[in-house]
Amino acid sequence: MESTIKRIRRMELYFDILQSVYDSDPEALICDPMINAILKSLTDYYAGGQWLKDYELDETGLLPKDLKRGVLSEDSLYDFFDKIKNNGHHRCE
Repeated sequence: MESTIKRIRRMELYFDILQSVYDSDPEALICDPMINAILKSLTDYYAGGQWLKDYELDETGLLPKDLKRGVLSEDSLYDFFDKIKNNGHHRCE
């Protein structure tokens, strides 16, 4: 369970970073290699099935009550990825 908690905390941090970057400089999500790597990690987490496993643990009440879990809400990541997709493609200079 400790590795699950660490993973969720890491994904929360990534999500917070990416939201902040998107609000200030959306192109950095694509053009900044470090930010792009964080985005890829979060995308892989969501699309690869681990998010669903963590979500199900949360739904069954197995995660600590004081654990920040915004990344596990049903729509937060989906909506964020959709917002990025709808923002259009940017060219890196």
